[in-house]
Amino acid sequence: MKKVFILSLMLLLSVHILAHAPDKLVVGQTTKIMVSDKFNTAQYYLARIDTGAKISSIHAIDIHIEGAVAAEKDNIGKAMTFTALNEKGELQVFKAMIKNVTRIRNAQGIENRYVIEINLIWRGFDKTILVNLRDRSKMNYQLLLGRNWLHNNIIVDVDLHEGIVEK
Repeated sequence: MKKVFILSLMLLLSVHILAHAPDKLVVGQTTKIMVSDKFNTAQYYLARIDTGAKISSIHAIDIHIEGAVAAEKDNIGKAMTFTALNEKGELQVFKAMIKNVTRIRNAQGIENRYVIEINLIWRGFDKTILVNLRDRSKMNYQLLLGRNWLHNNIIVDVDLHEGIVEK
């Protein structure tokens, strides 16, 4: 009886997902996506999809904040530049306004990260989201797309492999 209930529940859930799928795009574990800032700097990045991440994250080094102060929260609203590494391995300078400072807990401990707004364009789908800035140079993907990019528009199919990077 328990098995029948579980199978019935799984069937209902799959029907629910399929009923909503026609109006959603499907992405694999990784994808190539165009990243741009509000100043029209745009390049392609190979991104990893992470349904466990609430907010997306982009590789950022050489962060410079106009009129920076020591207390990170006091830098919210200030203009900044940072350097990122695009899909071709080229350095790219972005300009942005600091929207927030978020506290992230990960395997290395707890760290504060600046949050900015960027625009992502993928297969004709254009969405502006918040991303946090982090040095991802030791990671395979310079861009991590979290749930804030997926929300309402995209379904993840882990069987799809658009571009896997191995180091």
